[in-house]
Amino acid sequence: MLKIETADEYRQFVDPSWFARDIFLSVTDEKSKPTWASSLKNHPASLVGLIGKLDEKRTNAILSSLPIYMNMNGGWMTCDGCFEVESTVSKSWPGELNPRFLKWEFGSHWYVKLGCMDIEIDGNFKWDTIEEAKSAFERWRG
Repeated sequence: MLKIETADEYRQFVDPSWFARDIFLSVTDEKSKPTWASSLKNHPASLVGLIGKLDEKRTNAILSSLPIYMNMNGGWMTCDGCFEVESTVSKSWPGELNPRFLKWEFGSHWYVKLGCMDIEIDGNFKWDTIEEAKSAFERWRG
């Protein structure tokens, strides 16, 4: 966990787009939420507005609660004096995307996964080479 004591530290360590991207991936996953995920996809302005409001409320809650401890998944808690973290170890912080580039054994295509989600670019979920898959991820990430 990372101890964040000021708004500047929060902005330095947390990519402001990670929360919105995570919500977008969650609410548009038609495999787990088929009924309303497709409805949200058909009304992108509503989805963007919803994500913006949630992100603003979350950020305001965090900044008004400083200092906080934040884990690498974006979970956080206040530093209320009940305990003290002696050390922290993390390979990534909130906002970092850690894609996996996968190819099935004996398969011919490469896939890009973020957690359990497949990355889709222009209706395409698979690529012929790992280089194409990495390039697609970079385009998706923006």
